Amino acid sequence: MLKNLRCGVLTQQCYPGEFFDVISLYDVIEHVPDLNGLVAEIMRLLAPGGVVEIRTPDVGHWRTPRDLARWEEVKPSEHLYYFNRSTLEALFANHGFRVAHRRPMFKSALDVFFHKA
Repeated sequence: MLKNLRCGVLTQQCYPGEFFDVISLYDVIEHVPDLNGLVAEIMRLLAPGGVVEIRTPDVGHWRTPRDLARWEEVKPSEHLYYFNRSTLEALFANHGFRVAHRRPMFKSALDVFFHKA
């Protein structure tokens, strides 16, 4: 049983600074209204040398249809943002992160690991 499981919005959890070594967001970031607030909170929560892994649909992936109306990931009521590699990396770079690793994905998704700089 998970004793320290918390559900809810990360920015409302009141964790102390530098609390985590790793944060994983799988299919989350495209749903978050305040991207900069979330990434700033991740930066605050990660310990020095910490890593965040982001997995999100990739609008620039070779398997994403050029006619986005045919892409199953277009979900206007759910997905507030759509990323490609450069936009996701720019968002995190603006908050002091650097790319540590990119995992190739067969499905049209990004999987990027960022280090806290």
